[in-house]
Parts: sequence; C-alpha cells; structure tokens
Amino acid sequence: MSCDSRKLAIVIAFVTGFAANAGAQGAGGGSQTSPGGAPPAATQISLSDTATANPTWETSAGYQVLHAPEQTFPFGLNVDGARNWGSFGLVADLGWARRSDDGVTSNAWNFGAGPRWSGSRARRAWPFAQVIVGGLYARSSVDIAGQSVTNSKTRFMVQPGAGVGITAGDGWGIFGQVDYRRVFLKEREDGDSGENEFRVYFGVRFLLD
Repeated sequence: MSCDSRKLAIVIAFVTGFAANAGAQGAGGGSQTSPGGAPPAATQISLSDTATANPTWETSAGYQVLHAPEQTFPFGLNVDGARNWGSFGLVADLGWARRSDDGVTSNAWNFGAGPRWSGSRARRAWPFAQVIVGGLYARSSVDIAGQSVTNSKTRFMVQPGAGVGITAGDGWGIFGQVDYRRVFLKEREDGDSGENEFRVYFGVRFLLD
C-alpha cells in the first residue's frame, strides 16, 4: 500500500469513528440517562429546587395602616392565606383598622378574595401582585350627652396591590405591600359614589409545601 493510500485510510477511519461517536451522542439527546429512563441526578435536583421555590400554601399576618379621605387609621391588623399553583394563586384577606379622635371612634373591617401572582422564590427577594374583591364594613360611634350614637355600613370594594417578599429562614419570610382600595358608595346615602383609600401592610409570611 502506497503512502498516500495509507494516509487516505487513516483519514477515512478517523472520519468514520467521529461520525459514529456523534451519532451515538445525538441518539442519546446529548445528555446522560440512568437505567429505566430516569433523568440524571442534576436534573432531579433542579426540579426539586424549583418545586420548593414555589410553595403551595402561604399564610401571612401583620400590621396595617389605612388612609381614607381626610382620616387615617394608624393601627390595624391583617391576615391572609393563599393557595398557589405555580406562580399564580388564590388569596383570601381579612383585616381590621381603628382610629379615635375628638371622641369619635371608628373601626373598619376589610374582607375579600382574589388572584395573586408571585415571582420565583429561587431568589431571596421576590415580587408579588394581587387583586382583592370583597367588602368594607365601617362603624363609628360618638358620645352625645352621655349616650353613644353609632353609625355603620357595608360597601363593596376592589383592592389591587403589589409588594415584595424576602426569605428570612427555612419556610418563612417577611413582606411589605401597598394597596389601592376603591370603595363603592351609595350616593343617596353617603353623598358620593365612591372613595379612594390606601393601605400599607407588612408582616411575616409562612411558606408551606
């Protein structure tokens, strides 16, 4: 065999072997698999991390401040609970706020439910946004000539809001959010068709699988 023939044979053998190796890798999808078709360990860990980064349940409790037209409720408490399906979930919200000024005591109870979107928990801080649809029960009382006069009403409300949560430990974190609340009034009884309110809410959030 001539020198050129030997060189050609070596090149053909090299190309054939390279093609066979590339074909085998292509058939395997470019990744390694364990017996039985199970994904590699690295993939399993990644999927597990993704699952824990998006908890199924969330429960929150904290302090709220409510600002209504010409009055501020400096003290309030609120709780909420959410069921998540990935980034989207359904949240229920219940709270109370109180103010007392010049002998007039006012209390406001908010309640409702709606959708919530949350960013990935893979990072320490994540954003979220929600819209609550429900009601506002307001009650005020004043002492006149030694007698207590009370006025109360319940009105429909829509409350969109957004905030940020921060993971502080295993299964829990802290959060803060700001909400805009539109309360729909009865013009004949209340003198206006609606009012704009704002709420600041912050506290502790528990993340449960």
